[in-house]
Amino acid sequence: MTRRKDILRDIEDQLKADEQGAALRAELQDMGRQISEDMHNFERAWIDFKKQVATAFGDAHERTYDK
Repeated sequence: MTRRKDILRDIEDQLKADEQGAALRAELQDMGRQISEDMHNFERAWIDFKKQVATAFGDAHERTYDK
């Protein structure tokens, strides 16, 4: 009888671990998606920033030589 209880307990423990593992995998996938989205947004912001800086320097350069 004790052997059966031990086996059932082991099975229950494994099922709990599997459920926790699935939950952890889902959480990590969500985190990965969020990081990917954040990186994409950062890249777009960086490109926009570089364009603004280039425009600002270009405008300053034109004002200097227009005098």
